[in-house]
Amino acid sequence: MHSGHRYRRSPHLVQICAAACGLALGMSSDANAVATLKTLHSFCTEQFCPDGLNPANGLLRDAQGNLYGETTEGGAFGHGTVFQLYQPPGKTKYKIRVLHDFCFDAGSTCHAGETPGDGGHLIIDTQGSIYAAVSDNDGGLVLKLTPHNGGKRWSSRVLYDFCSMPDCVDGSEPAALTYAGAAGGAPYDGTSPLYGIAEFGGQNAMGTVFRLKPTSKGQWSARTLYSFCAQAGCADGSDPAHDLLLDASGNLYGVTGAGGGAGNPGVVFKLSASPNASWHQTVLHAFCAAPDCADGQSPSGGLVMDSAGTLLGLTAFGGNAGCRGNLGCGVVYKIAPDGVQTVVHAFCSLGNCADGELPTGRLTMDAAGNLFGTTFVGGAQQGGTVFQLTGGTHQVIFDFCSGACQGAASEPTEGVIFDDTGNLLGTAGGGKTNLGVAYRLTP
Repeated sequence: MHSGHRYRRSPHLVQICAAACGLALGMSSDANAVATLKTLHSFCTEQFCPDGLNPANGLLRDAQGNLYGETTEGGAFGHGTVFQLYQPPGKTKYKIRVLHDFCFDAGSTCHAGETPGDGGHLIIDTQGSIYAAVSDNDGGLVLKLTPHNGGKRWSSRVLYDFCSMPDCVDGSEPAALTYAGAAGGAPYDGTSPLYGIAEFGGQNAMGTVFRLKPTSKGQWSARTLYSFCAQAGCADGSDPAHDLLLDASGNLYGVTGAGGGAGNPGVVFKLSASPNASWHQTVLHAFCAAPDCADGQSPSGGLVMDSAGTLLGLTAFGGNAGCRGNLGCGVVYKIAPDGVQTVVHAFCSLGNCADGELPTGRLTMDAAGNLFGTTFVGGAQQGGTVFQLTGGTHQVIFDFCSGACQGAASEPTEGVIFDDTGNLLGTAGGGKTNLGVAYRLTP
């Protein structure tokens, strides 16, 4: 098997697929696709793309129904944006407001080389402030964006600048943030610890899990809870990415994109606090444990946990042998509380990959325990899918059009979230300018 397969959502997924997907050109119909898509915003419809282009890392929704997200390009400096989609009073159409422009050269409001963190989601606190993990040329930072004047103006503040210690032992390139209550959908309280992933740095230069806490003087302090590749051959994992999951007992769960054994297939890990204030790491599963990596390879999103304590997630590769040049088309997997890992669904199980391939982002779970997610490609029109898993039963609920479709959304760039009426919200490529959209799916 090939080793260490990693990707960012947009635009790099396109490059991955061009090299490895081997997409079938034939089309097939799928009577199971039951949802209706509405484009909420097409990016880059104005000259120089002031609203950004290529949305990444999905959407965040606040209690008022405003949506937040990030783009990897465009904006005032061409390096991406943090944006808000809002509905003016009495209106049904969304308008876009740029909250922050990422930039390439250091300036009064930004650091050199800013880009969104790889695979992490924005978070929001009880006062409506937005927090983001940001990469830059100096190691990355955690950024807080605060609304003023009813949200018409926003200011930015750096909470912590990574690589502030020699050899970047505090970590480099933060990718995601979480907090107590995030798994249940509660907003961040603004004062309790933030937990996150740094893809690189640490004692072994292979990434860290960190904690940020506000101090009495209003500053924020960082503590490295774990540095990866502490074991021979990086058996404990390396190159972590995507969101952490914090359970009610204070345990942290996450994935690494590499390490775990021969072929660097990645791992699922657990971190638990010890009585002496240190943290203990346990590898719950190292992928490619089954022949031909039938159990999956290279986790591609964070984790969710059901009411029984079972963890569920996605891998980008592995699964069906012989699929996508023997890399595999990805799986949905679960890890039971007793540690047993099983595959819930292996993609490209249908002809022409009508069930999708290359799953992206994080799964979303509804109150009944049904899972919802996306694939970047495959489906009836080869432009990706939104799918539902009920138990072990897989159903495509929407087929995206391929990139050749005029003005249509295609190739979803992250998972989906719910609004308060049961609709699904997400981001994808395509749109009026073929540079990305935010969309709503109505079942």
